[in-house]
Amino acid sequence: MNRICAAALLATLTCSAIAVEKKPLATELELGIISTTGNTKTQSFKSKIDVKQELTHWRNHYLLEGLYKRDEIEVDNGIKEERTTAEKYFGSAKGDYILNKEYAALFIYGEYDKNRFSGFDYQYTIALGFSNRLFTRDKSYLAYNIGPGMTSEKQEGTDPNGNTYESDETFVIRISAEYLYQLSENAKFTQTISSNFATSTDNNTKTKLVTSITAQLIASLALRASYTVDYNSEIPEDREHSDTETALTLVYSF
Repeated sequence: MNRICAAALLATLTCSAIAVEKKPLATELELGIISTTGNTKTQSFKSKIDVKQELTHWRNHYLLEGLYKRDEIEVDNGIKEERTTAEKYFGSAKGDYILNKEYAALFIYGEYDKNRFSGFDYQYTIALGFSNRLFTRDKSYLAYNIGPGMTSEKQEGTDPNGNTYESDETFVIRISAEYLYQLSENAKFTQTISSNFATSTDNNTKTKLVTSITAQLIASLALRASYTVDYNSEIPEDREHSDTETALTLVYSF
C-alpha cells in the first residue's frame, strides 16, 4: 500500500513534466500568528500554502497546511506550565487530466494528515475518479470530484493487550465539492467539503468542512476569516469525533 501511495503522489507531482506548455502558477500564502502574555500566555501559529497550476493537459493543485498552539495551563496547586495543545500538519496533491469539455477531467489525488492530538499516528488517502462543475454562473460555481480510493490509518499507543496498533487499510469513496460565490469585487465566500467515505460501517469515514470569507485589502494582500471542522466517525477511546478551528489570517497572492 505504501508503494502504491508513493507512486500515486509522484505521478501527481510530476504532471508538469508531462505537459508541453506551462502557464503561470496561482499561489496563495496564508499566515496567522497570535501571542499573548501577562495573566494568560498563549502562542499559536497557522500557515498554509495553496498552489494551482494550469498546464496544457493538466490542472494541478498542491496544498500544505500547519497549525501549532501552546497554552499556559494550571497543572497542580496553582502551578502553571506551558504545554503544546494543538499540532497538526496536512498535505495534498491533485492532478486533473483535462477531457474535451471545459471543466470535465479525470483526477488522481493523494493526502497525508498528521494530527498529534487526534489519537491517530497518521492518516493518508489516495483516490482517482471524475471531476467537473455542476454549474458555473457569473458570480458563482459549484465543482465536484468523485471516485474510489484507499485510506490507511494507524492509531497511536497500544491495544488492550499491550500490542502496538497496526495500520488499517480501507476502501473508500472520495467525494468533494467546492462552492464559490463572489460577494463583491473585493470579497468572496467559499465553502468546501470533502469526505473519504468508508464503504464498511466498521471503518472510519473522515470528513473535512471549510467555510471562509476572503476580503481584499490592498493589491495582493487579503484578510480571511475561516471555520474548519475535521470529523472522524470511528475514533480511539477518550477522543472527540470533531476538531474545530476558527482563524483570522492574512493571505498573500501571486
